[in-house]
Amino acid sequence: MHYKYKHRNLIHTSSNIDNIEESSSSLDINSSFSTTSSSSNSNLFNSTIRKRPSFILFNKEEYRSFLLKFIINNNLPFRIVESNSFNNLLKFLKDDIPTISRRSIKEDLDKLYNKEFNKIKKKLASNISFFSLTLDK
Repeated sequence: MHYKYKHRNLIHTSSNIDNIEESSSSLDINSSFSTTSSSSNSNLFNSTIRKRPSFILFNKEEYRSFLLKFIINNNLPFRIVESNSFNNLLKFLKDDIPTISRRSIKEDLDKLYNKEFNKIKKKLASNISFFSLTLDK
């Protein structure tokens, strides 16, 4: 009973706690859209939503690192961080999130590049055997 009323945002996997009500802050797909859908699809969608615990402190360096990885992995331009729609999305997720300029992201990329370059350089310098490096255009 304690979990049901005090920890609604936790995901419960135990079979004896299957009928716990969802938090009022979680997304309800039925109230968001006026179209009707089957209840099994709605329950499946709602069961996969996880809310970040509110007691976790925001880490700006980790945020910048995740943002840089997102931009690199999706081959996005750096100017996306200054886009109004992107900033509105971030503000929706966390209203006091700091804004980051594209120049800051570029500086983070330069730091990451130098760090990885030095790692490879050390690894190659410590190699005592022969190796071959082939580059294609």
